[in-house]
Amino acid sequence: MFRKYFLSNRIYYIILNLFLLIIFITALKSCTKQVTTVKSSDEIRSAIIKRVVNNEHLPYSDIRISIQDRIVILQGEAPTLYIKEKAAQVIKTIKEVRTVINRLKLKEYHVNDARLQNQVYDSLKTNMLTKNSQIESSIRLGVATLKGVVHLNAVKKCASSIVKKIHGIKGVYNDLYISPRFNITGVKIKETLLFSLKNNPFVYNRFIDVKISNGVVTFSGMVGSMAEKQEVRYIAQKIGVKK
Repeated sequence: MFRKYFLSNRIYYIILNLFLLIIFITALKSCTKQVTTVKSSDEIRSAIIKRVVNNEHLPYSDIRISIQDRIVILQGEAPTLYIKEKAAQVIKTIKEVRTVINRLKLKEYHVNDARLQNQVYDSLKTNMLTKNSQIESSIRLGVATLKGVVHLNAVKKCASSIVKKIHGIKGVYNDLYISPRFNITGVKIKETLLFSLKNNPFVYNRFIDVKISNGVVTFSGMVGSMAEKQEVRYIAQKIGVKK
């Protein structure tokens, strides 16, 4: 009886050790595969250049890129505040990049505050999303402050983007207050959606179409991943789309 008990225990320990060995080998293969799939600096640089070249807002010739342990460092001059921020946002969408250190400097244009004030006013009044909004702007030492009331978060972000694209603007304080309204037309919603999709670095909007019928928003086209599809839905929810 003792011998039978001893044999059964021995078989149990052999099976247990084999099971643990299989788990160890599987984990080791997974780690090895993970290490071998980490891209080199040259491959990451190629991915960055490809992503930047496909973006009409980023002049790659003015941006110097260095990579250390998958950390991307941006140096050089950016013509506008918008391009400086957009460069970092676009590069962060590359999954192999751990983080981005943005050392881009703004190009000096020596534009006085009065002239910048006029450019900000004209830009906000000629944009389809902001021209009818109650937005007041002031400029001090190249830094713009926006105050007033808008009806959508997307319009608030649009106002910042518009001002950041002006040469000579060094910073933007956006103090716009959002007061939602519920009688927004379908055309206005579509314009807002298209603008938000175009300016979101996580969405490649060229293959996305927006249609609105009877208050229902329909997206069609093609996205690169489930995360991108969820981001499109999140953008719609942020501007107040219910269905």
